[in-house]
Amino acid sequence: MQKLLVPVLAGLLVIVFAACGASSTEVFFGAVVEGVADESNEIEEGGKSENFRINVREGLQLYVHLSSTDSNVLGLWDADKQEYLMEANQDALTRTTRHTYDSTGFHNFYVRTVDSKIDSSFTFKVTIPPVSSIP
Repeated sequence: MQKLLVPVLAGLLVIVFAACGASSTEVFFGAVVEGVADESNEIEEGGKSENFRINVREGLQLYVHLSSTDSNVLGLWDADKQEYLMEANQDALTRTTRHTYDSTGFHNFYVRTVDSKIDSSFTFKVTIPPVSSIP
């Protein structure tokens, strides 16, 4: 019975909703994160952002999947490196890319938007590729 209960409980934890306020939401590998960019963007005037953090190991290669309901989502901004992990393509509302962190520990990132007058819905997931797919 316990063996069946653990996957069910783990499945319930898969969906994480972005928290309101200035604090960041921790993201776990494989979790689907749904949210709305509706906070003030402290990094760049004009846009909005939602704050997240992830705990990674140096050299770990990750897949990042990002979807949005409109073309207002710019992408995922790495607060530590001051660069995009992924920039959204205005022609495609879903995008996947690979990313490798160069240090171990928590890294902060934001889902950023272009227009501060528009609340933008998004979904993203960070996964570790199977060993057989890493070149």
